[in-house]
Amino acid sequence: MEKNVQILFLALGVIVVIALFSGNFTGKASSRGVHTCYDTDGGYRLMNPGTVVVNIGGQETWYEDGCRAKDRLKEYYCVGTDQRFREDWCPSGTTCLTRQDTGGDPPYGVTAYCG
Repeated sequence: MEKNVQILFLALGVIVVIALFSGNFTGKASSRGVHTCYDTDGGYRLMNPGTVVVNIGGQETWYEDGCRAKDRLKEYYCVGTDQRFREDWCPSGTTCLTRQDTGGDPPYGVTAYCG
């Protein structure tokens, strides 16, 4: 019986050590594995300035729409939790502008749009 108790305590000790080194007993919710994608302009919208914010495990990365030429826009958008982009020509009669060009105050930095 005494040998079984020793084995039980040894097994519990190993489990506690593994848990402590894996960060599961920190008292904080783990953000590992969390993956989100948010587009400030609501999707693939050439006429709205926007920024895509991707969060993977607590690490945020921002992708800002940008002008590639005076009439060409690199538009970032989300598909589910994945960030995508497309370069497209601005619609006829519009050019690629930044909020900086128009005196706007962007919440996420300088982004671009066709206007």
